[in-house]
Amino acid sequence: MVKDKKIKVYKYAVTGTGIYEKKGYSPLYPTPIWAYYRDLSTKEMSVATGSFAQANCIFEVNYHPEINNNDIIFFRGQYYSIIAVDHFEGYKGDIRLTCKSTTKPTDITE
Repeated sequence: MVKDKKIKVYKYAVTGTGIYEKKGYSPLYPTPIWAYYRDLSTKEMSVATGSFAQANCIFEVNYHPEINNNDIIFFRGQYYSIIAVDHFEGYKGDIRLTCKSTTKPTDITE
């Protein structure tokens, strides 16, 4: 598979304390990262259960240990919420991100 698409990953963070506490999404990296993108097949959608029932696409990216289920992906003008992160049995090659479409978070900073 060829990683020929660029995606932007936003990390959820809490900064400050007390009345100065700020919660929101900020870019995980200053530049977009390369990814392989595909829609879920009909078979994968019919087999999906639980939280995976809402999934509609998969991204595969190089290994980035900072990416987790609380993050948001921006790709082709659409935001995606990460449902699951698959590390391929612990290997540090690629990770698969199962995602669902979502609306733009109100607390996102560019």
